[in-house]
Amino acid sequence: MEVTKIAGPLLIGTMISCGLYGILCVQAYIYHTTFPHDPYTYRIMVYIMLVLETAQTLMLVVDSVDALATHHGNVVSLDSVRMYWFSGPILCGIVTGLGQLFFAYRLQILIGSWVPALVIALLVMCSMGAAMTSGALLFSAGTLMGPLFEKSSMTFTIWHWTNIVCDTLIVVCMVFYLTHHQTVFNSGLYHYINHLIRLVIETGMATAFANALCFVLYTQIKHTTCFIVPYMMTPKLYSNTMLLILNNRIGRESSMEDIDRVGTTITDKAIVKEIASIQNGGHLVRGVKHMTQC
Repeated sequence: MEVTKIAGPLLIGTMISCGLYGILCVQAYIYHTTFPHDPYTYRIMVYIMLVLETAQTLMLVVDSVDALATHHGNVVSLDSVRMYWFSGPILCGIVTGLGQLFFAYRLQILIGSWVPALVIALLVMCSMGAAMTSGALLFSAGTLMGPLFEKSSMTFTIWHWTNIVCDTLIVVCMVFYLTHHQTVFNSGLYHYINHLIRLVIETGMATAFANALCFVLYTQIKHTTCFIVPYMMTPKLYSNTMLLILNNRIGRESSMEDIDRVGTTITDKAIVKEIASIQNGGHLVRGVKHMTQC
């Protein structure tokens, strides 16, 4: 085995993961200071994601220092699984699942139906189970590239394909619903919906692409750890995506007068109420403030 085929992806993956973690910390600080009155479910999920991402980043850095510095040049030690079995499949599966459930909840509020949310939740349960199993099999293998890791190929496939399907389903449902209703909005809300559509497509497809890339590298490029690069960055993409969606509300309260007097800015539920008001012959001039007080 060539040292560069193992050490190179480990180094690159750790560097990218640390960079995305820095972005996550900035986004978490912005969210904490800007939306202190958001629903407890949102705030708790943000803080849980931050704690999990902090733990994963610390483990990745410690393992990378041990592999690339402490045991520099030792191929056997370099191939050791260390804590990658936990910081990789298990934590990645948990963070990914939380992010997808967050989107499922928002989708249920927007559409008003539990069917898409339940389908997404079932896919999340399947994905998390496969992720936990992959972590256990990687731990039992003891190496990153050893033959025992081949036992996890089926669970690895299930894990990533369910994530890809789940991400794609979220994007398709959001885009279909919002494009179907956007013609009834005034110009300000119309631009907001267009921006939200673009945001969901870009961030949702980014996570789906990362999962697909990880799976392709794992199955097609043997005897290397290239798959670890997207493997390490995937949970950071999910957590950054969630915070990007939440922080994307900044600035709209002044242009759209959508401040809820309790302190919470416009939500998906307010958009649904506005659509219902228009369909029942209401007028947008009454504003979101009137709807939130209903």
